[in-house]
Amino acid sequence: MSTIIPPPSSTDIYQPPLPAYNIARTHGSLMVMSWIWLASNGILMARHFRTIRVGGKQRLCGEAIWFQAHRLFMWLAAFLTLLAFLFIYTFAGATWISLADSGQKAFAHSIMGILIVIFSQLQPWMALFRCHPGTKYRVLFNYLHRCTGLSALLLSVPTIFLSIYFLSYHRTAFIAVLSIWTVWIVIIFGIFEFIRFKSLSLDNNEDNGGDNGVRMSDIIRDGESPQNVTNVVRIENSKMNKQKLILLLLHFLVSLGLAITLVVLICDP
Repeated sequence: MSTIIPPPSSTDIYQPPLPAYNIARTHGSLMVMSWIWLASNGILMARHFRTIRVGGKQRLCGEAIWFQAHRLFMWLAAFLTLLAFLFIYTFAGATWISLADSGQKAFAHSIMGILIVIFSQLQPWMALFRCHPGTKYRVLFNYLHRCTGLSALLLSVPTIFLSIYFLSYHRTAFIAVLSIWTVWIVIIFGIFEFIRFKSLSLDNNEDNGGDNGVRMSDIIRDGESPQNVTNVVRIENSKMNKQKLILLLLHFLVSLGLAITLVVLICDP
């Protein structure tokens, strides 16, 4: 049976300093679940599902459905990311990995990883103290919150790829699954952006035609209902939004399946 410890003569695989490799595997598993499954779905909910209705309802427990789902996914991602950091910090004996001793790939992994940890922990605090909708600095909060979250998600892709450097088993399978994930996330986010563009174009045309409809881009408040609820119901019952719900479910299953596959590869040397 192969093990995470590489042969002594190996020069391309990092050799960890401690024997408790289950701690390192737990770190990797938590990061994979956080950023491939939880964060990607949470970001999609906030970006493309602000007018979602389930069973004709737009609210759940007093808040918008998209906001409840986004908050749940992202808080879990932030918590698991912090937990994963504590695991790897313990594994490393509370010492920082050095460029001279560990090599460029391991050092780059650690730098991008700590940036992801910092960004993920900033997000819930920014959300907790966010400005109220319509206030002077709300636009600034929206910009910072969005950029921080997307930066962490983008960094997670090369960071997880660099984790291959720490493995001496299932490396080919690991690369294959991560490659599928990279292609998938580009495609699915691209499709959603295309749908969003079409939706905004449709809303602009309707506004110009004098329908007094509510533009999708104007519905940006945390759980607040737009003035023209009837128009939102019509939008959400449209073919375009049904397609969005199907795509969201598909992404949920694909991201969960790929994350579980990577966890199995990590934990089964």
